[in-house]
Amino acid sequence: MVKNTGPNEMLVAVRTIAAGKRSLCSELGLTMLEQVLAGVPEVAAKPTSGLTAREHEILRLVADGLTTAQIADQLFTSPRTVETHRQHLLEKTGTKNTAALVREAMSQGWLS
Repeated sequence: MVKNTGPNEMLVAVRTIAAGKRSLCSELGLTMLEQVLAGVPEVAAKPTSGLTAREHEILRLVADGLTTAQIADQLFTSPRTVETHRQHLLEKTGTKNTAALVREAMSQGWLS
């Protein structure tokens, strides 16, 4: 389970585990499915970039033109969490805005 799991999904998970079965939250399951279908794990980003796998994921979505709300919906997280990751991206890359962030990511090869 992740911290933003909804109450209904949490209840199903508790009942499933109580029945002696395994449970996997939908966010993690969808992320793993996307990785399998893409054939490339999320952690395959350049290790020298200094960015986390989640920051790389958000960076790709920002570069695709998604808004904070759209990214939050797609990643099953809060807009505030997305904004925190975006701020960390700006700080780590030394950029001041989204356009400069995307330009830096392209020049470093992080969006290939």
